[in-house]
Amino acid sequence: MEIVAVKSKPPGPILPPKESEAQLPEEREPGADEKELVDERQVNKPRTRKLPSAEELLARYTRKCQKDAEGSARRREVKARQWERMVKELDDKDAQLKTAKQLTAAVEQYYERHGLDG
Repeated sequence: MEIVAVKSKPPGPILPPKESEAQLPEEREPGADEKELVDERQVNKPRTRKLPSAEELLARYTRKCQKDAEGSARRREVKARQWERMVKELDDKDAQLKTAKQLTAAVEQYYERHGLDG
């Protein structure tokens, strides 16, 4: 494996920033540092939430169990309807296949008797 060096361009000249890009020192109000400290304390303050009571947790759990039962019942009904539809469709396809087999035999008999003169 051969290593090949690639020439890179030399860096361009370093120019001082334009006046519009130059950053001017910001004017600060007296006591601005104290306000920033207060804001930082509010931001860093841990958020506390009231935990739900045992009764509320039990109510949530019973609602969840009820919704789960309703959803599973609904899914079972949908699946049963799909199964019935598939069985009905399969019976229909079987009937079509039976008819096609009978017609195939009839067509073969016809051509055996008459040939292509028909």
